[in-house]
Amino acid sequence: MRMKYLFFSIAGFFVIAFLLMLYCSKKSTSEINSFEEIKKHFANLPVEFRSVPFAVWNDEVTEEKIEKQITMLHSQGIGGVFIHPRYGLITPYFSERYFSLYKFAYEKLKELGMKMWLYDENGYPSGMAGGHVRAEMPEAAGKALVPHRYNTLPTDIKGEVLVVLKSEDSGFIDITDRLEDEKSKTGKYYVFELVPNPSSKYVDLLIDGVTEKFLEIT
Repeated sequence: MRMKYLFFSIAGFFVIAFLLMLYCSKKSTSEINSFEEIKKHFANLPVEFRSVPFAVWNDEVTEEKIEKQITMLHSQGIGGVFIHPRYGLITPYFSERYFSLYKFAYEKLKELGMKMWLYDENGYPSGMAGGHVRAEMPEAAGKALVPHRYNTLPTDIKGEVLVVLKSEDSGFIDITDRLEDEKSKTGKYYVFELVPNPSSKYVDLLIDGVTEKFLEIT
């Protein structure tokens, strides 16, 4: 494990060195012409070669919090941030207040010579735009695959049944096409149904128009 770590450390060092060579070569080949010259740049890397972590927004975001976070990251040598709204965000996503905070973050990063990157949206999985897609397109509501186990098959199975399996000594048997024949019998039945997802945020990415709606909102 130690040798593997050493290998990747050395490899990473040379990758950064190579990138620095490319960067420096754009300035002037007469300025940088030895590895010793390149080494000097490691003490103060150009911003393009510094780490860019997430700056997570997952509560009530304020200018004070943004400034504190960015200033702290800058003091650690970070080159920029991905502004990343996540679950827990109280500040309304895509509101006027939200965009004013983005502008504040951009100006602060610019002041410190850092780069700003935009994350794709608020929430996971991608495609819901912080819940706005489902709010504007209710028919795109996501579904959940729910398994149920029965000793006797119910007469009114709710939801969209995908498959029904019966456990026997030889293994599981697919009886989806002959449910009427099994409803009066007992056994070990496993019913897999698609039902509306209880979360208000998930969308069905296969619904026609859902991608267009996401792009329109975003």
